[in-house]
Amino acid sequence: MVSASFSSTFRLMEAIEAEGDTEHMARACLTLIGRDLLSGQPPASLWQGRNGHEEGAPSDVLSLVTANQVRSAPDAPESDLARVTYARQGSRLIRFAVRNLHTTSWDAVEQSDVAEGVVGFNVRYYSGLAQVWTDEWDQSLKKLPKAVLVELTLIDSRRDTRTYSEWLPIPIQS
Repeated sequence: MVSASFSSTFRLMEAIEAEGDTEHMARACLTLIGRDLLSGQPPASLWQGRNGHEEGAPSDVLSLVTANQVRSAPDAPESDLARVTYARQGSRLIRFAVRNLHTTSWDAVEQSDVAEGVVGFNVRYYSGLAQVWTDEWDQSLKKLPKAVLVELTLIDSRRDTRTYSEWLPIPIQS
């Protein structure tokens, strides 16, 4: 009886730890995206949001210019701005960053996984002019969105899904 109790307690502790790991990853990912968005810079022509689906779930692409970038070296040929793109590829959310906005080389693209177990990545944009939320944003709108809503849906070790969301106002307007 004691052995069964320990076994049950151990399984419960593992489940709680796995849930905590998923929660931590989601919050860290949303924090990174939030920092990029809050440091977003004009021109609006370099901001793009594309609505997409993969396997019946949201798989959007978000691309912007941000000042949330650490220079790799004091004399490196790069700016204090970076072009950043977030995209879901399978079960991963990937951040692509280009520190030199004028480069045409694929070698300049830094790629990092920011979340795994991703089953949905949805981004919505608030147009201050039209006062509506939209699923896409492009240069034809000629302004930055007033706010962005990011939703990240993850699956945990128990195969449960949970959606984490972050609503962010965009302080700098072009």
